[in-house]
Parts: sequence; C-alpha cells; structure tokens
Amino acid sequence: MNGFHGSRFLLALLLIVGPWYWHQQGLPWMTLALVYGALPVLDALIGPRPTWSAPAASGNAERSWVAWLPRATVPGLHVLVIWAVSVAPELSPGALLLLAASVGTATGGIGITAAHEMGHRPGALDRGLAQIGLALVGYGHFYVEHNRGHHVRVGTHDDPATARLGENVYAFWVRSLHGSFVHALKLEAMRREHRGLSVAHDRVWQLTALSAGYALIAFALAGWAGLGFWVLQALIAVLLLETTNYLEHYGLTRERGQTVTPAHSWDGDTWLSNAFLFNLERHADHHAHPERPFEALRATSTAPQLPFGYATMVLLAWVPPLWRAVMHPRLAR
Repeated sequence: MNGFHGSRFLLALLLIVGPWYWHQQGLPWMTLALVYGALPVLDALIGPRPTWSAPAASGNAERSWVAWLPRATVPGLHVLVIWAVSVAPELSPGALLLLAASVGTATGGIGITAAHEMGHRPGALDRGLAQIGLALVGYGHFYVEHNRGHHVRVGTHDDPATARLGENVYAFWVRSLHGSFVHALKLEAMRREHRGLSVAHDRVWQLTALSAGYALIAFALAGWAGLGFWVLQALIAVLLLETTNYLEHYGLTRERGQTVTPAHSWDGDTWLSNAFLFNLERHADHHAHPERPFEALRATSTAPQLPFGYATMVLLAWVPPLWRAVMHPRLAR
C-alpha cells in the first residue's frame, strides 16, 4: 500500500470534528446534510476507484501508521461527546436533538465501525479501545456477540444480526437489539463457567457498568440535558449500526453447519464510503478473513453486490417499500 492509498482513511477523522465545527459556524445541520445528502451523491459520482487513486500494495511500514487511525477515534469521540454534553443545557429541545443526531452519526458511523475493526485485532490495546469505544454508546455487549456470535452464526436463523427476507429494518432493530444482548450474556456465562469466573468478570456487565458510568458523568456535568443528550446520541449511534447490520446480510441464508461463503454477505466497493468506514463495505472478505486488517480487505466480485454504497443503502433501508423495490429483484437473481 502506498501513502496516498492509506491516507484516504484520514477522512474518517473529519466526521469526528464535523459536529463541533459546524456548530461553531452556526450550521448545526451541516453534518447530517453532508453524510445523508452529499455522501450518497459523491459515492455515485466517484464510484469504486477514481482514476487518481493508486492501487494498493502491501507494506508493514504503511500498516504501522494506518493502524492508529481507528485508535485515534476513541479519544477524539470522547472529547466530542464531553463537549456536546457541556453545551447541552444551552440548547432548545430541537437544537439538542439535532446535535445528538450529528454526534450520534459520528459515534455510530465512525466510532462503532472503528471499534468493530479493533475488536478483531489481537492486541490488548486495540481490544481495550474497542470496548471503551462501544461503552461510550451503551453497546459494549457488541464486543462479545459480534466476534463469538455473529461471525459463527451469520446467515442462519439463529443469528439476530442477519436480516430475514421481507423483514423491515424497524422489526429487525427490535429483534437484533434484544437477541444480540441476550446471546452475549449467554456467551459470557459459558466463558465464566468454563474458566470458573465470577459475575464480576463478565464482560457484558462490566461494559454495561462502564456505560452507566458515562451516563452518570453526563448527568453530573450538565444535569438532565446532559444525560438526555448522552442517551440520544447513543441511541442514534446504535440504530445506525443496526441499520448497517441489516443491509450487510439481508435475505442471505445458510443452514447450520454449512460453510460461510461470499454468497452470505452483500459486498460493495464505493471508494468514498469505504474511506470513511474503514473498508466495511468489503464485507464478504471480512467474513472470510476476520483477522485481516481493514486496509488489506479486498472487494469480492463473486459475492452479491449492493447497488449503491452504504450511505445510500442506509437511507433506502429506512423506507421499506423502496428497499424492497431495489433489493428483492437482486435477491431473485
């Protein structure tokens, strides 16, 4: 990988600064306009690989600095959330909701994506940062369920994070939110029993307690407005994650015991969205090689292909009739 190719992932860090910057400029809606308005358009215009984007080549020197980009999101998002909590009492209810949506887009779109990436890395630093980042949005159990649950059960009826054919995103949210938490508890109970550990060593409850600590800090800093803001940004972040889960495997199923193949993940390769999302669209390769770092993930032409980038697909998912009109003919083929 050359320096130019790796530097595109710096774009992800811009979204962390965005809500603060646009608030200072008196344009608090701009983050949402850029992410949900401009980004889908730019994805369509730029496509998979611009002519000015050099192809990737491997290199350990490149990995040494690119690996720090997901790590940098954790302190950056903590600063953003603390700042937003501190200004929350000054805002009207509408302005507070707008800021929570902007910050939640950052903590969900960038923060959870980075935590997902680091949760797959072997080092204690990355895994620790992944857990802290997920706790910031009250979703620490994802650290347990995603690696030991979703990657094992993807595409089966048992996996709450695999959307079923005909299931709309809102029904999926309910099923996935509940099922993922319950299964994470089960996985941790099995681990504790196997190792003879007490409930105090349960990662799900540890990270839930850490999230409760964040909520208490928000209340201590800014009262009910601060707490309300923290809850709203966390909820928006989690629902954005679950929408992404929805589109990644919608309608693609396998039987228990059947090998996971590229046919069980929707793949995409829009250059700009992948720059913001640490190559998350290259999802088939991620399931085939979860240990592979984000910058080395490859597009998989044999996997089912999404018609648009994630930025557009998320918007389609929120309008079920449009989603079905776009996706069901592709599933039929």
